Amino acid sequence: MIEVVLPLSLMFIMFNIGLSLTTDDFKRVIKMPRGVSVGLLNLLFVSPFLAAAVAIIFDLDPVLAIGLVLLGASPGGTMANMYTHLAKGETALSVTLTAISSVVCVITVPVYLTLADNYFGNGELIRDVNMIGVGARVVAITLV
Repeated sequence: MIEVVLPLSLMFIMFNIGLSLTTDDFKRVIKMPRGVSVGLLNLLFVSPFLAAAVAIIFDLDPVLAIGLVLLGASPGGTMANMYTHLAKGETALSVTLTAISSVVCVITVPVYLTLADNYFGNGELIRDVNMIGVGARVVAITLV
């Protein structure tokens, strides 16, 4: 039940947020690409490495360390867009970052998980995880 309701709820939230945006909002994002550049730098590089640093500093169990790196490598999501919208922030920028990072995560998440597994788990903990399926599901939910 939750496997159906949750994705539908996320799509409904994204649809309603999308209705509030105009083409001028996205033109502003394109005219000032610095926000997208800084946001992508943070989402794609800073967050995963900070997560790994926290796992090292606190000497986490390998499974927890890899999970933390997974969280750090995960793209921004629907809730971030909703909170940005509710806070009267740059919703178009948040939606743009979510869309781009969701597409790129199909490549970056498996790379970071493999690196984390090799460092924390000796390459043995994630071999049964279908990361392409997980990444494709995230992209589908976000873009639809």
